[in-house]
Amino acid sequence: MALKTQSVLRTAAALLCVALLPACSRLRLPESNLLRFMERSAGRIVYAGLDGNIYTMNQTGEDVRALTTDAGDSAAYYYPAWSPDAKRVAFVGYSKTDGQPPVAVFVANSDGSGLNRIFSNPDLRPFYLYWLPDSKRVSMLSGSASDNNYALNVVNADGGADVSIGRGRPYYWAWAPDSSALVSNTGSRMQEPADGKLTVATIATGVDAREVGAAPAYFRAPAYSPDGKSVVLAIDDEGTDTLVLRDNESGKRQVLARTAGGVAAFEWSADGVHLAFLDGGPAEAGPLGSLNIFDLSDPAAPVLAKAIVDKVLAFYWDPAGERIAYLSPRIVPAAEGEEGQRLLLSLSIMTAETQAVVEIANFEPAPAFMSQILPHFDQYQRSGSMWSPDSRFLVVNAMHDGKPAVYAVDTTGKREPDFLVDGQFAFWSGW
Repeated sequence: MALKTQSVLRTAAALLCVALLPACSRLRLPESNLLRFMERSAGRIVYAGLDGNIYTMNQTGEDVRALTTDAGDSAAYYYPAWSPDAKRVAFVGYSKTDGQPPVAVFVANSDGSGLNRIFSNPDLRPFYLYWLPDSKRVSMLSGSASDNNYALNVVNADGGADVSIGRGRPYYWAWAPDSSALVSNTGSRMQEPADGKLTVATIATGVDAREVGAAPAYFRAPAYSPDGKSVVLAIDDEGTDTLVLRDNESGKRQVLARTAGGVAAFEWSADGVHLAFLDGGPAEAGPLGSLNIFDLSDPAAPVLAKAIVDKVLAFYWDPAGERIAYLSPRIVPAAEGEEGQRLLLSLSIMTAETQAVVEIANFEPAPAFMSQILPHFDQYQRSGSMWSPDSRFLVVNAMHDGKPAVYAVDTTGKREPDFLVDGQFAFWSGW
């Protein structure tokens, strides 16, 4: 696909750990208006508008509904997250108005009705939201004014007293499919002294947290199997970083792979048959390595696919569990009259069964996506989706005429991406 380029994100080189010469460029994706007239509804997209309000829209960029309307000099809203049943959206609000908490968590219905502030605490500054699978509660990660730790809390989506789950920094976690427990990865073995810890906590009757009994390797977010019977972790196994499948009932661990020693990331397909595994080389801001796929149709005898895609930065399973969208850095020459090189993100689709790959787009990511979402993509996988519910489209946060914008990308590659609206923090609903 043809691209028009003029500027580059200087921070991208550090985030990707790729040596680039400083340069300026701007990428504008070609766009198509066919989507507006040809497609049936495929869920809704939530995004933060550049005016600071939260909106939802359909995949054509129409039927826009404002969940907030008061953003301006004294208020702004960011970090939206869909409930798994797609009926509500949680988001973080910031206020400078006297008598209002400076940071609070809100929930609204997807049509903009029922706006309700459900959490505020003068000591905590929420910045990441993750609904429990039951769509009744919201977990939130917050910075603390009293110490250097992050705090994990859970609150009912209708409001009420919150429950403190734990503290640590960094803090990554995954919820069990039945919402009864979570597994977390907190602290870091890079600290002096090392304070990395893997913990399983049940929350049915209070918080009962127990350590797994193994130190974490270099990874971020754990991953529950869709049936909730097991969880994937990366552990330090007598000095070797190892990817393991842990049985949640017995606690027994099965070795899947020895990793390269860099940042590892992983996620299950929706049907639980495959596990995608990103084996990253040593990097300061996230994995940049090879994408592998395990066939776990027989968990006792996992099969690793022979085909491996190198230089992958992030990946996302489609809801059908059949394809993986992945991002890779692409370095291209600077535009005529400019020095240095340009960094784009290449978006490709891999079919899990055959490992066939098709590149469908190249784009300059919006700054918020590049700096906040991409370095922690595996945690954001747990709480939001780039894919439409019908597994056809991807929502992409790319630059458009110098502004962050939301695009719908047809993963069949049969037409150009469709520009929807200027905005950021865009995610698709699950239904």
